[in-house]
Amino acid sequence: MAAAERSRLAMAFESKREAEIRKNMNTGTKRRSPVGNLDNIEFDKENMREEVESFPDGMHVNWSELARQYNIRNTKGELAKNGGQIAQEWLKSEGVKTTRFNKRKHNGNGERVRRKKLRGQGGEITVATPQSIDNVKAELRKKISSGEYTVGQQIASKKVTKLIIKS
Repeated sequence: MAAAERSRLAMAFESKREAEIRKNMNTGTKRRSPVGNLDNIEFDKENMREEVESFPDGMHVNWSELARQYNIRNTKGELAKNGGQIAQEWLKSEGVKTTRFNKRKHNGNGERVRRKKLRGQGGEITVATPQSIDNVKAELRKKISSGEYTVGQQIASKKVTKLIIKS
């Protein structure tokens, strides 16, 4: 484990604090919309809006399924691969609060902090950085204690008695 830790630290280590600082840095670049111009996309907008507004708070919404249900297509006439994003962005532009629905798991404040990716020499190829050894050990301990992993049964007692004979 120590050799793996040294290797990981030498290759690509970024602590959680450093990742949060990098995430919070303002680079000044404007975020590009992944859906393009919403006016050019044709689908049953009013019925979808009514259905989504009727959903209860905290419900998990499958945006891709919603896009298939309301037949959201791209400019070529095919089902849009990012139809879930299109549906969600259109609803946001119409003033529907999509944040009231359940999202992916996160650290409690609504944002996910991800580990930095290791970039190759040119910068165009990225590789995920390995998980720290402490995190691997903690996760393994948690899974053993929860019963997800079984280590086996104890066959020898942990209690050791020592007998000393004095002359």
